[in-house]
Amino acid sequence: MSRGNASRLLDTMESRGIRELDIMGGEPFILHWMPDFIREAVKREIAVNISTNGSIISALRQLDGIRADLLTIGISLEGSAQGTHDRLTGSRNFMTAVEGLQWLLGAGLHPLVKTVVSADTIDDIQSIIELIRQFGVRQYFLIHMDHFSDDASCMEKAFGYQNYMQITDKVIADNRDMDIGRVTASCFNGTAAAMNLRCTGGTKKIAVMPDGSVLPCNLFQGFPEFRLGNIFSDSLPLIMSHPQLDYFRTRGENHCTVSDCGNRVACTGGCPAHGYYHYRNPDAVDIRCQPHRTRTDL
Repeated sequence: MSRGNASRLLDTMESRGIRELDIMGGEPFILHWMPDFIREAVKREIAVNISTNGSIISALRQLDGIRADLLTIGISLEGSAQGTHDRLTGSRNFMTAVEGLQWLLGAGLHPLVKTVVSADTIDDIQSIIELIRQFGVRQYFLIHMDHFSDDASCMEKAFGYQNYMQITDKVIADNRDMDIGRVTASCFNGTAAAMNLRCTGGTKKIAVMPDGSVLPCNLFQGFPEFRLGNIFSDSLPLIMSHPQLDYFRTRGENHCTVSDCGNRVACTGGCPAHGYYHYRNPDAVDIRCQPHRTRTDL
């Protein structure tokens, strides 16, 4: 996305009263103009949440003095030590991520740390908490692992929703001094069910890709059939009235065949993006929650 188009995006948000922007990647700070863009958004009273691997310290330092109440910076740590983190991320940024956390804390910007819950990280999560507690970080988010791969070894690392909840319940109970949150799909956590939706994609959120293409959710990237329009050429009301969103806004029958799931009442049928990726059927059983994915060795 160009810097000019990024400002046009803010224009659209501001004109429609949209006050929250979540910036994801890849690594968004690769864009040299990102710190300036964040300042522009905050100046317009738009709250910004940005996810980063913390590898570009120079970009983080450019956020000095910005309003902390309108900026949330989430830094990913997938291990409590350099070897583990760098191996799991395929990077060499553990030390820069730690340095970035410490600098942000010193600047009064209150960063949070995020970890994807998987078979690779489950035994190290408590050590990650102890590490960031030493720095003074008090917000920690545990992310339910997405599974968009045909690699069988990758599939073995993902937990079903019930297992994920068991894991995170224990972590939260063991660390009451920390503000530990969960990041899960709305179709699992009751949010969509409470709103009588299949999924909150296209209702509580939309995803804008670098070229301006709009999707119900970023997890549908790569599937042009879910494209709702372009934020730079189509009006937002036209985009939001796209018939593709009728599916997401309608809570029909839960087609999941895992009948003994304790979360069935709150669940609207698993993540549609996962069903579509693996089976070209958004109502297919979420691959993470198929019976063979239930772990009992926790």
